Amino acid sequence: METVTVTLGEQSQGHEEGLSRINYKSDFPLAVKLVKNGQPVAFPDCDFSIAAKTENGFTVYKAERKNGVCKHCKQDGDRLIVFFDNHGLGKGRIEVECVIDNPDADYTEDGIRRETYKAKAPVVLVDDNGDALDLRLPEPRVVEKVVEKIVEKEPQLTSGIKALSEAPAKVMETHPMAAAMNLFNHESEILNNLAAEELSKFPADILHDGTFATKVLEALVAGSSTPGAVPLIKQIGLVSLLRGYAQSNGMGAPLNCQGLFNGVYLNNLSLTLKNPMDIRGMFMMSYFRRLDIYLTDGFEIAKDMDVAANSNSSHEDWVNYRNSDNSDELTSYEDGGHIRLLHLKFDPNKMEHAITFIRNLGRGCVKQIYLEPTGDIDTEQFARWLLEAIKPYTDKEKAISDTIGDAYLCQLTPIGTNWSGTGFMFPGASDGFRSKGYIV
Repeated sequence: METVTVTLGEQSQGHEEGLSRINYKSDFPLAVKLVKNGQPVAFPDCDFSIAAKTENGFTVYKAERKNGVCKHCKQDGDRLIVFFDNHGLGKGRIEVECVIDNPDADYTEDGIRRETYKAKAPVVLVDDNGDALDLRLPEPRVVEKVVEKIVEKEPQLTSGIKALSEAPAKVMETHPMAAAMNLFNHESEILNNLAAEELSKFPADILHDGTFATKVLEALVAGSSTPGAVPLIKQIGLVSLLRGYAQSNGMGAPLNCQGLFNGVYLNNLSLTLKNPMDIRGMFMMSYFRRLDIYLTDGFEIAKDMDVAANSNSSHEDWVNYRNSDNSDELTSYEDGGHIRLLHLKFDPNKMEHAITFIRNLGRGCVKQIYLEPTGDIDTEQFARWLLEAIKPYTDKEKAISDTIGDAYLCQLTPIGTNWSGTGFMFPGASDGFRSKGYIV
C-alpha cells in the first residue's frame, strides 16, 4: 500500500520515479499522512474531508469523517487509510486535497478554522496490468517495524532471531496449557514469538493459578520509576502475552481477566473475546486512543468463576443481574482511565452483554463508542434497554460533571447496516441519555 504525505498550504511535487501503477478499474487503499511546518502531525479528532482526482480529470472521489463517523476511510495510528472503492477515476496521476475543519470559536462566521493540505500521490492509474500490486490492506505491522529497526540498529540481536522463532515450541514443553488455550493467537508470528519468550520466564502454573495478570503486569511495570528500565522488546512481548490470554480458548472455566490491562498505555488495541471471562477492572487506569472489542458467540460475563446470566437468559434475568451487580467497573475516571474511542462489535445474541459492558464502563472515561452488531438487531429496543441499564450519577460523579461539563459526556454512535427499527432517537431519548452522561 502506498503512502501520500499531504502538506499544509502547498503542492507537494513528489518524484516521478518510484510511482506505483494500478489499473484504473481496480479498488485500492492509500495511506495519507499530514505534514505541517515540516513535521508530521496526527489527524485531529474533528471533521475532515479528502477529495482525490486524477490530473486533468473531472471525477472526484471523496472520503470523510463527519460527526465522528468515517466514510471510505479509517484511522490507523497517525495516518489515515482511504479505501478507493468503485471510485470511477480515470487514468492519470492521483492528486489529493485534504480539508480539516478545526472547531475554533475565534472564527465567528461558522466557528470553524479550515486547513487545506494538498499533494500528488505516488500512484498512477493506467489502462494495463499496472505493477501487479498486492492490493489487500494487511493488518498494521507497526510493532513489527519497530522490532525490525531495533534489530537493524543492534546487529548482535540477529543471532537471537532463530532462538526467538523456536520460543513457542519450547515454551509448550514447560507450559503445556499454552497449546490447549491457543495462547499464541496473534496474526503476527513475530508477536507470538515475543509473547512465548516472555511466558517462558514465568512459573509453569501461571496460566491456571489465578496470578497471570498480576505477574505479567508486575514484569511490565518493573522499575517504572526509572525510564527505560523495561526494554521495548520486552514490553511488546508482555503486552502481546496479555492480548493472547484475553483472546485464548481458556480451559473449560472462565478466564480471570480482572485488571488484565491495568495501567497499560497503547495507541490501539484490538480484542476478539470468545470465552466466558471475569472482566472486572479489565482496563483500570489504562489509556487507549482506540480500543476495538468484538464480543463473539462464545463470550459470557463471569464473576468469581460463575456466569449468572448468559445468552439464553431472559431480559428480566439480565435486568435483575445488573441491578444486583456491584462489581468493580472496567475502568475509572478518578483513577485516570481514558479510552478515546471504543468500537464495540457484537453478535446479535450478545446484545445484553454489550449493554452490560457499556454499563460497567467508568463514567467519563470513554469519549466515543461505536456500536456495531454483526446481524440484524432492533435499534430502539437496544437503546431503551441500554438507557434502562446505565447507572444514575453518584453524587461524586455529578460533582465532576458539574465541574468539567460536556467533557464528561460520551457520544454513542450506532454503525453498520444491521440496525433496524426507529433508531436511538425515540421520544425522550436525548434527554434521558444526557441525564446519564451520554449523547445520542
